[in-house]
Amino acid sequence: MLICQSVIGLGGTGGQTLGFFILYIQRIFEKSEKKGDCLIYGGVKDRHGYGFITTGPRKNRTTIRVHRYVCRHFHGDPQDPKMFALHSCDNPSCVNPEHLSWGTHQENRRQARDRLCNLKGQKLTPELVVQIRASQGSNAEVAKMFGISRSHAGAIRRGVYWK
Repeated sequence: MLICQSVIGLGGTGGQTLGFFILYIQRIFEKSEKKGDCLIYGGVKDRHGYGFITTGPRKNRTTIRVHRYVCRHFHGDPQDPKMFALHSCDNPSCVNPEHLSWGTHQENRRQARDRLCNLKGQKLTPELVVQIRASQGSNAEVAKMFGISRSHAGAIRRGVYWK
């Protein structure tokens, strides 16, 4: 029953059968390649690296991010539709169900900060932090150089992060 409800929630009209839902999941995994512990989606991706698919009947198509589709299939519907499908691996292209879970935006940002990630999904190291603090220029310029947000660059330079 949970999976059938998910089909409706993913852009289906209720007339979409469980077979279509499983077919989408099968196609997602066929287009994915194992790299380390991650299962990297090889289909269409947005500029941030998140894969997406289009579901539903021709006249009522819905575009959905692949990791949300997989998370819904393996972990059920989120408690709140505004919840995020979080990646424990920090790889936006990963569709490994073991790396996905539901959480809030605040939890997502806290996890990324706790794992010391920048916006490109790369780990910040103590050496990079030293370079960020020593860099000349505005926070915006430094942020662009290191692939982090302007506010993150400022917080690192002020000692709010990485004390």
